[in-house]
Formats: sequence, structure tokens, C-alpha cells
Amino acid sequence: MSIYYESQRDGLCRLHSINAYFGGPKISEREFNQYMDEYNTLYETKYHVKVKCQDFDCIVSDQKNIVSFILKKHRVYTRYYAINEIYSRRIDIILNILKGDFFFIFNENHIYGVKLHNNWYKVDSLSGVQQIDINCLMHEKNIGFIVPVDIKQEFYHNISLIKSILGTKDMHSIREYLIKKHTEKKILDSLEIPISICIDILETNLSFKKTGNYEPIKQNVLNYNEFITQFSNKRYNDLELILKYIPDILFQLIQLS
Repeated sequence: MSIYYESQRDGLCRLHSINAYFGGPKISEREFNQYMDEYNTLYETKYHVKVKCQDFDCIVSDQKNIVSFILKKHRVYTRYYAINEIYSRRIDIILNILKGDFFFIFNENHIYGVKLHNNWYKVDSLSGVQQIDINCLMHEKNIGFIVPVDIKQEFYHNISLIKSILGTKDMHSIREYLIKKHTEKKILDSLEIPISICIDILETNLSFKKTGNYEPIKQNVLNYNEFITQFSNKRYNDLELILKYIPDILFQLIQLS
């Protein structure tokens, strides 16, 4: 059976799972350490949160961790699911959006891959490669999923979510919606995640564009990053800050659809 995996050494299960995804030793330990340093610096700057993923890992407010961060550097975009998001629909929700034949399963202590190779196999740096019934994963506790997805499909899925939440394309109505949610003490409410995902996808695409006029998109990404840096610095209840940035960001995102 030609399924690549690496045996566990030190605390490098995240590195081993990434290389299992790529089917070979694509990322070295040195590169992995450099990515972790970059990740730590980014999240401290952007979210004012001390993150040291060398010691532990977490899913932060943009639903990313070091594995998804590294994959994105290699043009692989992922979506995160907590186990409670898929209880009612079994594993089908993952298979319906999966791009390719591999997804990741993790808990607070370990991460491994699940790969389709005629049948489904668990690819684990601790236990090796073994065939599994993926529906049995639903019985495991406190796990999450990192699923490679089609980046275009994911973008427009979240644009649709934003439009369904707002129910409008009018700038005035967008402002009124945000003011109402602020009055209800819900801040950005259910808009926060789809906005961050859309901006993250735009930023990912921009990082690989060498030519072309992408200034409007680039400006929207810059505006969001300016906003989130201030917003996460204890300004969650600052309506003036929200109205300065978010209506225009939402309006521009809706136009992209």
C-alpha cells in the first residue's frame, strides 16, 4: 500500500500530518519552526493575543491554526469544523465539501489524517496506516476537523451567508443592521466568521497574483486588517469603529458576488 506517513518524533504530529497530506517530506522541521514563529508574530500583531504554538495549539477567532496556516502558504485552503457542527448530518457534511482525498482530525493533544485510497485509511504518526470506517469518527469526543475545500466555492458560500444574514445590499440598511446588533449587545453576531473567511480567501488569492488590477480588493483586505487589529485591542463595543469600516467592507464583498 503506497500511503505515505511519518513515524512520530518529539511533538511533531502537526508536521507529520501535513507531510502525510502532501504524500512526502514537503516541509522540513526547520521550515515548520519558521512557520510557527511567523504564525506567533502574526496573531500577536493582529489579535493582540500571545500565541506560542510550539507549546500548544488552538483554533483562534478566524478558525485557523498552524496546520491551516501552513497549508494556505501552499495554496491549500481549509475549513474548520467542530464535532458538534456535524452530529446531525454524520460525516457527509465533510465529504460534500472535501477537495481531494484527505482531511485532518485533531484534539488538544494530537492530529492525524484520514485518506481515501480505494477505502478510507487513518494516517497517524503514532499508530501508522490502518483502514477505518469514517462514520465511527462521530463517536469520538472533543475532536475537530480541518478540511481542504474548493476556495472559490467556499468564498461564494460565505458571501451567500452574508447576504442571507443582512437581507439587503443597501449601505444604509447595512449600517442600521449593525447598529441594531450593537444595541442588542451582539456586536457583529453571525457576520463575524463569514466576513473573516471571505477576507482571508481574498488575501490568499492576492498573495499569488503577480499581475492585474486588484486594487479595490487589496484595499478591502487592508481595511479589514486595520479594523480587526483595533477591534481585537479591547474595542469590541466600539460602534464608531465598527461603522467606520464594516459597512463598506460588507458592501464591497457583496458586489464581488
